[in-house]
Amino acid sequence: MTPLITDPLQPVFVIAGAAFCVCLMATICSPALTLFSQILASAQKKVFYDKFARQLATMATTLGVLCFTTMAAGILHTALEEPALFEGPLRLPLMAALGTLTLAFALQVIYSLTWNSLKKNKALHRLFGLFAGLSMFTAVFLSLGLKRTVLAAGLSIPSSAPALDTFLAVYSIPAQSVFWPLLAQALLAGTGAAGALGLCYLLLRREADNYGRDYYNFSTAYCARCALIPSLLQTIPAALLLWMSQPVLSPFALENPFVLLWAAGIAIPLLACAGWMIVAVSAAPLRHKPAMITAPVLLVAGYAVQMFAALRVYALI
Repeated sequence: MTPLITDPLQPVFVIAGAAFCVCLMATICSPALTLFSQILASAQKKVFYDKFARQLATMATTLGVLCFTTMAAGILHTALEEPALFEGPLRLPLMAALGTLTLAFALQVIYSLTWNSLKKNKALHRLFGLFAGLSMFTAVFLSLGLKRTVLAAGLSIPSSAPALDTFLAVYSIPAQSVFWPLLAQALLAGTGAAGALGLCYLLLRREADNYGRDYYNFSTAYCARCALIPSLLQTIPAALLLWMSQPVLSPFALENPFVLLWAAGIAIPLLACAGWMIVAVSAAPLRHKPAMITAPVLLVAGYAVQMFAALRVYALI
């Protein structure tokens, strides 16, 4: 039987990768939560939603600076080591993904920094948030589609193929592909991660911002629900991914350690969900700080286990 770990450094790299992905996807999915909260603020005439949206936007921008700086360094290193990648047949999909991600982050920064200056023009401000969110989601689609093509077995794209034809070939994805549940899980998990890190950010900024106990009781319970619902929903595409991997998970049974490992990875984030549920229904949510703080750790652990199982099963590590 294939051993679970072939290199002692594999788990370390996977955990680091999972932590980075949680932060990156939280950044990418935050505009959806902030925009939704702004809409609720207007619909329910409750200023607390708007205050929360602003704090979450600030957190996303700060995280974005860290994530995109790291990515830029990685891309620069790749460009220097493998310049052919940026000149080959996949250059258009690659540039499209990078360009869309750059545009999305620029819009996110504008959205965050114009909160006061566009206070009297909320429609324009929310438009920045809407386009930031749509650009973020488009960047995820383009990036995962490119990743699927690069990792596809037996892939052969002629270097002389027209750029547009290559682009269309990369993103002509069959309906039965594992790409679709992977995309759904990434977006739902990212939205949950935004809520999870948002809770920690509220605790971190509580003394500095000092919006009052009523606000923090409201915002922590609301943010816990923002983390809970998408994190529960992401288990559906996660389980579907495991089911669709039957051809390479042989035997597809509990005797297979990779099946158990993958299933455990799906289950671990549910422990974080239990903590958020307690926070969401509590009359004094601030008393449950340990649940708020440990939740992101559980998310990273769960997604790291899923990533490790998937990478080992598909022989990518």
